[in-house]
Amino acid sequence: MAPSNAELNQQAVRNIVRGLATNDLRPLVEALDEDVVWISHSPPAFFRFGGEHRGRIGAMELLAKIYADFSFIRYETDGLVQSGDEIWAINNIVVHHRPSDRTASLRLSFRMTFRDGKLMRYEGFFDSASALAQMGRLPIPGPRPALPPPPHKGGCLCGAVRWQLNARPLGINACHCDDCRKLTGAANLLMLLAHSADFTHEGKTERYRKRADSGREIDIVRCANCGVRLWHEPLSSPEYVFVAAGTLDDPGWAIPTSHIWIEKAAPGTQFAPDALLVEGQPASRQVLFDAFSRVYPG
Repeated sequence: MAPSNAELNQQAVRNIVRGLATNDLRPLVEALDEDVVWISHSPPAFFRFGGEHRGRIGAMELLAKIYADFSFIRYETDGLVQSGDEIWAINNIVVHHRPSDRTASLRLSFRMTFRDGKLMRYEGFFDSASALAQMGRLPIPGPRPALPPPPHKGGCLCGAVRWQLNARPLGINACHCDDCRKLTGAANLLMLLAHSADFTHEGKTERYRKRADSGREIDIVRCANCGVRLWHEPLSSPEYVFVAAGTLDDPGWAIPTSHIWIEKAAPGTQFAPDALLVEGQPASRQVLFDAFSRVYPG
């Protein structure tokens, strides 16, 4: 029994999505009708090929330009909704932008109109605010503040615990993983990375040991009285301490020089244009230290 028109259309979409996930354009190109209309709704600051393009040749030229700028690291579809000849999909994608050497995770919704398995019309809608921020197009307003000289001081909410960092930090890193968001109750966990030999503290504390998404174990140190999370001590690297930037007496200068697990960043998260963006956990913390040194040499 021959497949119905609806089945042909849905199979065409599934082949296209499967191809995009591996940067294989052949299923998409094969599905293009000679008179296809391709429309992308996105500001030129992120996606300079937005607007309307007509005809199979025009769409193929557009795709060639897109893939000159972008490669797909991940392309996952939440699900397909079909109504007649129209198919809607919401996709979670991670792209690498070659000109800026940046990575962005965002949502892309599209509506495809088919006829007998051929793509007649495409409309794509980007999560533009998140994409622009991650591409460094919505930078944090104003220049970075100067790095103040040490010592850097901070403490808990009730004042029972005080800490001091007697050297410049090795890094200022924001982690967007699920565990860190829960630890803070905020969009990310912002930490000063430092040598433990340069760190001193006084006051009664309590510890909670946990395993991070990376598999590493850390001790989370809190004030024994008010419960404020103050710093982390990685068990595998006791030479380091990670201090919660929000507990600084003056946190105004602590703008991240690096971000990790960016594919899990909350929508609308802003990234400084000079910050390092890393998908997942970096293999080595050295890349975070190097990012800080590039922003604050010396």
